[in-house]
Amino acid sequence: MKKIFNTAILTALLLTVPLMAFAQDVDPELALERIFNWLFGIAISLAAVCILLAAFFFITAAGDAEQVNKGRRWLVYAVIGVVIALVSKGVPMMVERIIMGG
Repeated sequence: MKKIFNTAILTALLLTVPLMAFAQDVDPELALERIFNWLFGIAISLAAVCILLAAFFFITAAGDAEQVNKGRRWLVYAVIGVVIALVSKGVPMMVERIIMGG
């Protein structure tokens, strides 16, 4: 597991180093906004996968209470993930409007 984690970090670093060469004239605020938009998309996609997994557990439960509880937990996790993603997307906009007086 540790080897996979180290490989993933090394791969991410090797893929981002060439991008740094093109980042000389990029506005840091715009770059952060793009990164956060990507992370938001990934979070929503993961929540969709969790919802599908919960649906799978519900459908295949066949009366098994443990499977139903597992599906319910995955559904709760997905909803919590969506709420956190939406809040993390909305809080900076609210703070900006309060500060800028918009």
